[in-house]
Amino acid sequence: MRDLLRRVRLADLEPAERQAIVGRSATVPESVRAGARAILAEVRTGGDRALRAANARLGGGLPPGSDGGPALLRIASARLAEAAEALPADLRAGLERMAANIERFHAAQVPPAGEQWVEIEPGIRVGRAWRPLDRVAAYVPGGTAAYPSSLLMTAIPARLAGVGAFVVATPAGLDGSLSPALLGAAGLLGITELYVMGGAQAIAALACGTESIPAVDKIVGPGNAWVTAAKLEVLGLTGIDLPAGPSEVMVLADGTADPRHVAADLLSQAEHGPDSAAVLVTTAPELVPAVLAEIERQLPSLPRHELLGVSLRAAGLLVEAADLDDALAF
Repeated sequence: MRDLLRRVRLADLEPAERQAIVGRSATVPESVRAGARAILAEVRTGGDRALRAANARLGGGLPPGSDGGPALLRIASARLAEAAEALPADLRAGLERMAANIERFHAAQVPPAGEQWVEIEPGIRVGRAWRPLDRVAAYVPGGTAAYPSSLLMTAIPARLAGVGAFVVATPAGLDGSLSPALLGAAGLLGITELYVMGGAQAIAALACGTESIPAVDKIVGPGNAWVTAAKLEVLGLTGIDLPAGPSEVMVLADGTADPRHVAADLLSQAEHGPDSAAVLVTTAPELVPAVLAEIERQLPSLPRHELLGVSLRAAGLLVEAADLDDALAF
């Protein structure tokens, strides 16, 4: 496992080599943009039928009903409530603590109630008012890995802002299953609209609306390149948060850092995908083998260890800097 992460010394790198490391691009390839555009057109004109067909063809949907009926799109709120009740006690406690911390942070960002007016000259007043949107949707990853944290970090700010209806779109796994933790988190938050759909087709359904899914005013949340491409395509038809690029983390550590924590930080980010950069920059060369040993110890016990190995080999990096100024300049 010692070859999991490439190791370099800043002093040995040419300028072009440095640029190759830091010059990663979040631009979505045009081929993906074109594919997302085609899926958007299909769902815009074909509605639920096209959405289910795309889910079946590309993944992200539930299987057809046992009676031969169409695949279910919306999960009943009663099932979400049941999933919340079925959460293991430690997981439920963790989600509730996370929710409380997220709410505490975002509550401080809520603007003052009412309108704010300033008289800039006699008889001339300029004002500002905050108005919540009627319908906001969050795309919450749930295919190869489920992230209840993404749900909490989008649903709680929406509730604090006074959004009228908060909608969730999440894909099923390759086997057609849904994450009990994600469903349970939705139940804890009181979510009443959760649709099982993935990728560009989910973004298209949220932006354009279908027979069973009313269109939304804004779409937020992370996703893969297809989700990002689709969000860019619907910008103008509906609002979006931002075109998120591949996840990445850079840990700056000196000789006082705990190798266990450094390794855990790198692993937690690398699990997002094979293009998720996990970089350690350190002024202490002796920390590197300790971190590698911790990665080797922690990795086999993680549920997605195979993907983590691919990700670390593709985008992981250990960087040795001469001193703190050298590290910060990098």
